Amino acid sequence: MSSPPAPPLGKTAKSPSRLRRLAKPMTRVHKHSAPLKGIPAAAKESGNWPAFHAYFSQLSKSDEEEAGWEMLTESDWGGRKFGVGRWLDETGAVGEWRSSTPPGKVDQFRVTFDVEQDIVDVFDYVRSVGDGSGRSRTTLEHERVGSSSSSFNDEETGDAYEASDIYLAVKMVWPLKPRDTRLERLEHMAKDKSKAFVLARSKQDTKEGIRLGKKKGRVRANLDMGGHFLQKIVTKYGTTTRVTYVMQGNLNGVFGKFDWLRRKAAGPQLRAVTDSVLSHSMHLLEERESGDRKRLSTFSRELGASFDSDGTSFQGGSFEGAGLQGGGGGSSDEEDSREAKMKKAWGRPPSAKMQPGNMV
Repeated sequence: MSSPPAPPLGKTAKSPSRLRRLAKPMTRVHKHSAPLKGIPAAAKESGNWPAFHAYFSQLSKSDEEEAGWEMLTESDWGGRKFGVGRWLDETGAVGEWRSSTPPGKVDQFRVTFDVEQDIVDVFDYVRSVGDGSGRSRTTLEHERVGSSSSSFNDEETGDAYEASDIYLAVKMVWPLKPRDTRLERLEHMAKDKSKAFVLARSKQDTKEGIRLGKKKGRVRANLDMGGHFLQKIVTKYGTTTRVTYVMQGNLNGVFGKFDWLRRKAAGPQLRAVTDSVLSHSMHLLEERESGDRKRLSTFSRELGASFDSDGTSFQGGSFEGAGLQGGGGGSSDEEDSREAKMKKAWGRPPSAKMQPGNMV
């Protein structure tokens, strides 16, 4: 029998090694030997919020040694074409992922960043419920659908833990269909306001709820765990709030089969969570600056009216040499610059990395 003909000059047959390179992303797994694994069986029991919260809190604060976290690269976040490099420098966000059952597919994701807002303001925002308008570019629906019987009071501390049921629908990366789920959510802030959390997981929905989701072309996903852990931090720039968002879930469809698709979706999802909180912080900052300018303008006009009669120099709504701006209520170019606003909103200059700080 004659041997197969050689490939034409300038072309080569696909070698086994090349096929392996093409197949590698499809069979990729995350390996680590860290002691912290997946959600314990006791924590998965419906209504066992203390055990579930204990695991969430441990995972939120864990490091690479304890949990085997692997940091997202610029490419994992979406690459240069989405301006990821500059975004990472400006926000200081740190994204990570890991497998809770190593070696296996990545199924737990985390992003951490600082925001210069009072922890109460951040807590009120992440626990808010609305239609998603302006909240996140990936949120389609986000609404309360009923009360929950899971609310409870801690017998030792007397702290109240409030629970509620939420319907959530989010966009996915093209060409995948949107995902939706019904959640039971627990929220709590410490009495000294040093830390807080908003924690959720999927629960069984009604047949009508599932039917409506399908009618809108959405795939039902299962969120094993998702939540914001907030800490009050003191740095050299002042008091900030450190936000850690942790998520574990099964998005079903093809996501259940391929690790690389989970990784592809992780960066945009974590970025959307980060942008949502930081955009809200900048919105609050702009509102407060606008209010300050209005009050300053009124104050300047009142001073001008009172001093004009005795000949005091007051030109254009400003005391000469005093730097008190009136009239149009403007501020210096530096104060209005994008960099200055980001420093105020994010707790540091855009070029500064996240500071370790001290937890209060």
